[in-house]
Amino acid sequence: MTRTEELVFNLCKKTFLSLWSFPNPERKKNKELCDILVVCEPDIIIFSIKEINIKESSDYQTDVDRWLTKAIDASVKQIYGAERFLNNADSFLLCGSDTSMDLPIAKNRRIHRVAVCFGRGDKFPINYGDFGKGFIHVFDEKSVQIVLNELDTIKDFLNYLNAKEKLVQSMRFPLTYGEEDMLAFYISNGFSFPKYGDLLIFEDDLYKGLKNDKSYQNVLSDLKDSYIWDKLIKELITDFNTGNLNNDVTRNEIELTIRQMAREDRNSRKILCEQFIDFIGVNNVPKVAARVIRSNENRDVVYLYLLGDYNNRDQRIKELHLRAFVLRAIYDCKIIVGIATEKYNSKGHSLDFSYSYYPDFSDDLKKEAINIATELGYFNNLTCIAQGLSEVGTRADNSKSL
Repeated sequence: MTRTEELVFNLCKKTFLSLWSFPNPERKKNKELCDILVVCEPDIIIFSIKEINIKESSDYQTDVDRWLTKAIDASVKQIYGAERFLNNADSFLLCGSDTSMDLPIAKNRRIHRVAVCFGRGDKFPINYGDFGKGFIHVFDEKSVQIVLNELDTIKDFLNYLNAKEKLVQSMRFPLTYGEEDMLAFYISNGFSFPKYGDLLIFEDDLYKGLKNDKSYQNVLSDLKDSYIWDKLIKELITDFNTGNLNNDVTRNEIELTIRQMAREDRNSRKILCEQFIDFIGVNNVPKVAARVIRSNENRDVVYLYLLGDYNNRDQRIKELHLRAFVLRAIYDCKIIVGIATEKYNSKGHSLDFSYSYYPDFSDDLKKEAINIATELGYFNNLTCIAQGLSEVGTRADNSKSL
């Protein structure tokens, strides 16, 4: 990787995770596809990264034309070429390897195109939009770092790309001095752009004003706990890569779990983490053995938290799967992501997980699940909590051993 590719790749790993970010992928052996490919089913992000330094001449317009040709036009060509390949492929190769990675099912794919152009400085303009075969977002070295640091989940980042694309395609001609000021308006306006108006002008001090705004600083401070979710995801990846997971899982199983967890936006992660912190007893003695939170990102998904003894993790994993089975009978959901750990201990903790997918659930399965719940005392106490989420808790002393 070049210096600039590595910089953007590290930003992608931070936001999209290492399991999904692929530097210099290949269409076939030694034939590069693009600079970075991010694959998070059903979304695919094609990154083209160029560093172009123009030796200035006495003719400014000539310099501008040369820079746009070498930086943006070259990226547009690479991105459209990569998309053309992806539209007819089921997989791609890792850089310098015979290892292939599967792509999402073709009919479900959503492709996003991003060019990052280094070397612009304050001298050359940036063009973005539809160059003939689909909308391409164009960032420079400053704006790509700001955007990926402010919108540091794949859900938040893609929401911004989609909102900006709709704004530009609405032909309302947004005028801005810099991407960061457009981003600042988007954040300040409830993570959206206005739906009405013929002309939008973003002043050149919007981002500076946002960063200095006490209300926004308070919002960022309030989101600190949400990064516990990021930590849980990274722990699962690390434990899988080092073989420290107690249950025998495949890459596909761990990726399904992590993909769902990582698709939660920053605010949803905050809610999920607040419930997790309360559940494991960081501030008080845990009151329940299990808790369920429905995902804001996908109403077909619920998260199951379980407390269990570290010294009997095999039983804990079995209980995690059984409770997920029972939950399918209680909730109208298809996916249950289970996370098991111990009561809070400042010295550390262990993690186990499960991923259960039940697209259909027959009456016979419901009867079986209800029988299990009755026999083992699962989910006797049903309550509701704020933010439209649901919690199912059963007191630890009501549960029977497996």
